[in-house]
Amino acid sequence: MSPSESLSFINQLEAVEFVWDKREWYENQVSDSSKKGNMDMGFIAQQIISCKNRKSYQIVNTENPDRFEVSPARLIPLLVSAIQELSRRSNVTE
Repeated sequence: MSPSESLSFINQLEAVEFVWDKREWYENQVSDSSKKGNMDMGFIAQQIISCKNRKSYQIVNTENPDRFEVSPARLIPLLVSAIQELSRRSNVTE
């Protein structure tokens, strides 16, 4: 993905706040909201999938259809590429 494409991709993402409420915390695997965890911040996996161009960078693990997982470390190269594009546009040098 080019720096320009990376920047476009990053600009489509929305960080969201959420509270963990994992099904595996419940005996019957159905949440009744009694075991909610702490507030956290992240991305919605389905949104990342819809933002992706034709290329796949395994940012979202879809092996378990009941629980997609975002791999934050896989976003780092895209973030670096986007920052480089912004630097190039600003003519910022070291």
